[in-house]
Amino acid sequence: MKLEIGRRSRRCSACSTGFETGRKGVSVLLTAGEALERRDTCESCYQPDPGELANWRFTLSAQKKGLRICEDAIWQVIAKAKADEELRAKPFTYILCLMLARKRKLRRTQSRRKQGREVHTYTNLSRGVDLEVPVPLLTPPVFARLQRELVEFLSAPG
Repeated sequence: MKLEIGRRSRRCSACSTGFETGRKGVSVLLTAGEALERRDTCESCYQPDPGELANWRFTLSAQKKGLRICEDAIWQVIAKAKADEELRAKPFTYILCLMLARKRKLRRTQSRRKQGREVHTYTNLSRGVDLEVPVPLLTPPVFARLQRELVEFLSAPG
């Protein structure tokens, strides 16, 4: 499965005003069929969307600081994945679980085969997370592409 994630925007998706240094905004992760879509808006234009998987605030910086991930946005996706089997099955969710496991925020508590596929269970007792996530079939080129898409998606504009 290929994730279609749009590049970060330099303009508000609602009013088309350009993001200038110091300007505050909100990035939103939405589902769009099989794809995941990112929208960047000014703080004043932001309106919650019922299809929202996660949102996070940003301030455009003049300095390039590399990838800055909003952990709260990742937890929002994980929380929604608990109730959404389709979201749980996306490679995107698996990668987010791996990211949180690497930061020791999630713990892989089980690995088993279910209907011919490997499934990992990730747990965080303090957040009430007990999530079964199928391990996607990722070849090195597909994984590299997914990694680039995640970097583009999760990085704040700037």
